[in-house]
This record gives sequence, structure tokens and C-alpha cells, in this order.
Amino acid sequence: MSAADALLDAGVLESGPVLEFQATLAVRAHGGTAVLPWRAEYLAARAEGLAALPAAAVLAEESFAQAVVHLQPSRAGTLADVAEVWRVLRPGGRLLVVGQNELGIASFVKGLARALGQEAAVVANRGKGRIVLFRRTGEAPSAPLPVRHTLPAPAGTGELSLLVPPGVFSAEHPDVGTLVLLDALREQRLNPELVLDPGSGAGHLAISALLRWPEARAVLADADWRAVLAARANLQALGLAERAEVHWWDASEPLPARGADLVLLNPPWHTGSAVDLALAGRFFHAVAGATGRGACVLVVANRRLPYEAELGRMGRVRELCHERGFKVLEVVRG
Repeated sequence: MSAADALLDAGVLESGPVLEFQATLAVRAHGGTAVLPWRAEYLAARAEGLAALPAAAVLAEESFAQAVVHLQPSRAGTLADVAEVWRVLRPGGRLLVVGQNELGIASFVKGLARALGQEAAVVANRGKGRIVLFRRTGEAPSAPLPVRHTLPAPAGTGELSLLVPPGVFSAEHPDVGTLVLLDALREQRLNPELVLDPGSGAGHLAISALLRWPEARAVLADADWRAVLAARANLQALGLAERAEVHWWDASEPLPARGADLVLLNPPWHTGSAVDLALAGRFFHAVAGATGRGACVLVVANRRLPYEAELGRMGRVRELCHERGFKVLEVVRG
């Protein structure tokens, strides 16, 4: 049982619709709208007949009397949700923040109370977590700004600058695995026509490939709607939008590309804090369906992850390099 279960206790939520970020428990019980940037959760909610959106931007100002924000691992991502709630809540409206102790709910609430200039009221303690109440009064909290990532340009001249919004994978700084794969990419003597980047995040890998090979096109795909918007914005800012497509995609679905001759893949391998090899397996299956004989698939992974056997079912595997605790595997499709 988690703190979120207490949302169903009498008196925690008022009657009437709820705006809920990152989950659907309150919306199921009271109606309203769920904001679900992760595609699998969004599709599941829609299949259940719930009102769901990937972002709250289309909602009218002051259109809800109560909202629920579930604490994310990304504190900045949660603050971005709270800032959006302040726009959509009516004056005096109720904001419930829900989270587990292991995610740092106590320190998050303390900082939010300072930012809002009001005391937090603990509504429920349950399952090593809590639900805390704020009222929509005063100025809106400041939304965290996107972080600028600066990378070496693919040709070795100048720098590549990308913006990554809060909540998106590795927003605080460039992911080490991504940097290792970019280093390996600079050594590749390829001439791809179509580059595929599943789990593209804000676009680091595909954008670097487009700059390296000016005749190539790219298909980017990510399960996080925030990452999709960020990648589109970065492509537009760099004048690359006409050479690329960015899709909202979950690894349980076929990839929206066929005939890719270069795949750049940094697959997820955690569910929460636990290692979950099945996540990468779904990516490998989708990549196999989007590539044909002779395609090159470059995969970066923690050195301890045993991907070689599964990748070997796709084609010939060899390790290109290993550094900073990561390895880059090359698969040539058979």
C-alpha cells in the first residue's frame, strides 16, 4: 500500500472533477482529467475511458477546483507540474502533493512551502509516504527552466547546444552512456540514408548523426511527450526539422520507421531502482522489425548488462569500445 491509496479515503478529495498529474487513481474515483506524458500510461487511461492528455497546456486557466500532483523521481519535473497546476487551479483551489519517503516527499514539500509562502497541511500518512495540501493563493511558483546541454560538434568543430526540459531523461546533465555512444559514432565510417533513434530523449544522438551526415534523414521516437516536444524544438532551432520526424512511441508498439540502415540505441534498463532487462528486450524486438539485412545497430549499455546473447539473434555482434563503465556494441543485421 502506498500514500496514493489514501486519496480514496473519505474527505481527502472533495466532490467534483480532479486534475491529476502522473497517475489516474483520483480521476477514476472522482472524474476529471489525467495528465500523462508517458505514452503507455496515456493509452491505458484512454482505453479505460478516462479523459487523458499528454500535457496540460491546452486546459483553460482556472478550470479546476482541485488537483493532485504525484511526486516524480525528477524534482524539477514535479515542480514543473506544480507550476502548471497553479495556472489551471481556481483561486483558493486545493493542490494535493502525493509521494513516498524514498523519493524525498518531506524535503520536496518543505521547499515547496517556502516557494509558495504557506504552510503545508498533512492530509494523510500512509505506506511510508504522505499526502500534503496547499491552497492556490499568491504568486505562481517559478517553473524550472530547461537545461542547456553542450556537446562537441560531430565534425570536431565548435559545440552542439541542446535544451532539455525538466522531467526528461537525464535533464540535469548529458547521460554518460549517450556521451560514450557519441564518441563511438564519430569513429564510424558509414554513410547512412535513414537513422533511427528509439528512446531519443531530447535528440542528442539523432541530431549529432544528422550533422555528421548532411544527406541523411532521421526518425526519432520516445515514450515521454516532454521529450518529443524537446526534440522537435531542438531540431527546429538547428534547422534540421525538415530532415527528421519525431514520434510519440512506446516500446510495446512497432517503430514508425522501416528500412533504417543505422540505429542509435541507448535503451532503458531500470524500473524504479531495479534492473529490468525486459525493457531493453522490447527495444531490441522493435528495432529488429524496423531494420533489414546489413543495417548497423549501435547499442550503448552498462558494462555488466548481458545484452550480447539477445542481440546475437539480430546479427553479428562485436564490442567497439568500453569506457566510463559503459560499452558500445555493434550489431550488423544478418
